[in-house]
Amino acid sequence: MANPFDPSFDPESRRLTSAGIKDLQDLLEEASIRRRTNGRGLSRAAELHAIDALSRETSAGLGVIAGACIFVAATFGGKAIPSAILWMVIMFSALFICQQLRVRYRAGEYLSGHPFRWRAQYTASLSVLSAATGAGVLMLSSGSVAGANMSQLAVCLGLGLACATVFHKAHLKAGMAIAAPGLCFVAIASARMIDAEPVLLGTAWLAIFTILVATIVRNRKFLASIKARFPRTTFNRKRKRPNQQTSSALQQKAVS
Repeated sequence: MANPFDPSFDPESRRLTSAGIKDLQDLLEEASIRRRTNGRGLSRAAELHAIDALSRETSAGLGVIAGACIFVAATFGGKAIPSAILWMVIMFSALFICQQLRVRYRAGEYLSGHPFRWRAQYTASLSVLSAATGAGVLMLSSGSVAGANMSQLAVCLGLGLACATVFHKAHLKAGMAIAAPGLCFVAIASARMIDAEPVLLGTAWLAIFTILVATIVRNRKFLASIKARFPRTTFNRKRKRPNQQTSSALQQKAVS
């Protein structure tokens, strides 16, 4: 039997030496719970409130993208009708998937019992919609369209994608997912047409960055408000396995 009063006696190392596999798993789970509790993340109630706000407010953002794409197709797609039709089919297919995910969640079907899984799937669908929207800049950039018109096309789509992020303040990753892929296509087109309309493109990109920064600021304020409204608790929700020893019993076993 080890002497607890011996300076070389280390109860922590003795406990780890005599512990079994299940005991070590329990210690690891307790350490992870303490790490999550001491963190600065949102509580589960705050996360659920943010997901509910995301499902309610994003319909306006989808409407902004749909309106911008219809305007671009009607204004700049006259000289590239097959490409415009193909682009609209791709874009509205992705838009339909996003809207169906949102509507079914609000109706309580399918994924309403798994809100975090729904948020991940909805964010992924937003990235597909953004890529499909931004691809219109390249699909409509035929040789028969003037450079000035193509600059206006890129500006319309870029501003539409940026404005859609305003309605996704509840989840910053969703807001960036609906903007970043499409803006990459717009950036490629803007680099090709910078000589045609440098002032227009420069002003448009300044406005886009301003909107994105404003969205990030609004997201920070929103998270701060729901964090204060739904604070974290110190109660650890932990599932007890059968025949599981508590940490106190394990410590007593190690000392003895």
